[in-house]
Amino acid sequence: MKLKSAIIEQALEKIALNNITPPKGSKIAIAMSGGVDSSVTAALLSKLGDYEVFGITGWLIEGAGKCCDGGMIDAAKICESLGINHQAEDLREIFKSTIISPFISSYQGGQTPVPCMPCNTEIKWGSLLQKVKEQNTHYLASGHYARLLQNESGKYCIGRSKDQTKDQSYMLWGLNQEQLKSTVFPLANFEKAEIRELANEFGLENWNKEDSQDICFVPNKTKDFLQKNIGERIGEIKHIKTNENLGQHSGTHFFTIGQRKGIGLSNQEPLYTIKIDALNNIVYVGEKEYLQSFGLIADYANWQVLPSSDQVFQGLVKIRYNSKPVLAEIKPVINNKTAEAKQFEVKFLAEISGVTPGQAAVIYDSSDNYIIGGGWIKSEL
Repeated sequence: MKLKSAIIEQALEKIALNNITPPKGSKIAIAMSGGVDSSVTAALLSKLGDYEVFGITGWLIEGAGKCCDGGMIDAAKICESLGINHQAEDLREIFKSTIISPFISSYQGGQTPVPCMPCNTEIKWGSLLQKVKEQNTHYLASGHYARLLQNESGKYCIGRSKDQTKDQSYMLWGLNQEQLKSTVFPLANFEKAEIRELANEFGLENWNKEDSQDICFVPNKTKDFLQKNIGERIGEIKHIKTNENLGQHSGTHFFTIGQRKGIGLSNQEPLYTIKIDALNNIVYVGEKEYLQSFGLIADYANWQVLPSSDQVFQGLVKIRYNSKPVLAEIKPVINNKTAEAKQFEVKFLAEISGVTPGQAAVIYDSSDNYIIGGGWIKSEL
């Protein structure tokens, strides 16, 4: 293995800066996809020498996706080059039932799902972490760009990474305390360019491998996948304000809030998808102004930092991965029977565009450093 010690030694010192790491001697499994980020994670932890480490890859689907068949082979090769063990776990059935089937059902219900989020909570930090713990291993390391923090009351939470352009904290709002305390994020203090450089320094053959941007179980276009798995259901396209029938669609599942291209209508002003009524098989469209809203309702909430009560508090709320967080007032809705706040209301202090059911609303603290909680967007408020 090619090493340039000065660069790597500096990198090793950065792992634990403002970032919780396991005590020395811990056994750590490294979730590996075959990509450069998880590979450098494995290289750093194995070189650190403080831990007993091995690589693990979940076999999620067969015959498609960059992170499965080919990814498992790449991960195994990387582990061999690093001198650490690698194992694969067959999670295909649980992945199909907990990720793929709900993905299809969500589109059928008029929502736009984000499958990578439940994959993180149910598969990587669910089934895969359980497999790890069965081997008397208490930690799972990930190549996510995020950091692990603890607040004053000792609760774990996800913090933003150094590289704001690659920060993946938004994707991890669903992790609970048990999962968080078993988590290691070695890349918290690195930028992507540094990771590429380190991969080259370690002599990893995938140092310039492209990042995967696609949904792993969708081989081509999402529309083609939905066509195959749902088919067509002809319905009406109506104007959101006038209720005028403007044309027909071939299925509400082919639309998402904010969509402009592919609507199939000509109009003096551009028309956008404003609302999807899957029950009545109607797609509502309108001019861009109708995308604006001041609030939302989210359910199935997960709180990494528990709200003290149902009192309104201020935070920054992010409604999609590439959007900027927006200042808002958040009101937890307490269930009288369970005394839990599994729902919350968000009132933005400025208009926001494109609130989309099925996406996630993630709450950051007012300084935009760490996650307070999050939930699935149910509707506009």
